[in-house]
Amino acid sequence: MKLEGQYIFDAPPEIVWKTITDPNVISQCIPGLEKLVPRGEDSYEAVVKAGVGTMKGTFTGKVVMTEKQPPKQYKLIIEGKSTIGFGRGEGLITLDAQSDGKTLVSCVGEAQVGGTIALVGQRVIGAAAQMMLNQFFEAMRDQIKP
Repeated sequence: MKLEGQYIFDAPPEIVWKTITDPNVISQCIPGLEKLVPRGEDSYEAVVKAGVGTMKGTFTGKVVMTEKQPPKQYKLIIEGKSTIGFGRGEGLITLDAQSDGKTLVSCVGEAQVGGTIALVGQRVIGAAAQMMLNQFFEAMRDQIKP
């Protein structure tokens, strides 16, 4: 399933970059996050409670930032599994300076799910994943201190 979003931040790309790549800030913004532990440079172990409808689980997995080009873009890879299934996603996060001093952050990615949770259906799962993506970037926006 495809996930995408665009978000305006009231700060220049350098400040936005510093914020959206800071693990301490990230840990405050991921919906349902219980734990985020560094496992090397730009690699983290994560534990997240998530689900769709009555089907909920605790996902354990990893989050990796690759192909970093500060303060322009990076690729984010997320993998997780739980008793209700598994999920994997990959997305490109780009930052574009705007003429008014703000930054447009764009996210375009693909995600796959499998296992019992997939029985809910791609449309419902896609809507839930898009909602989590939006919540993440809205929480990030609240963390920006120009």
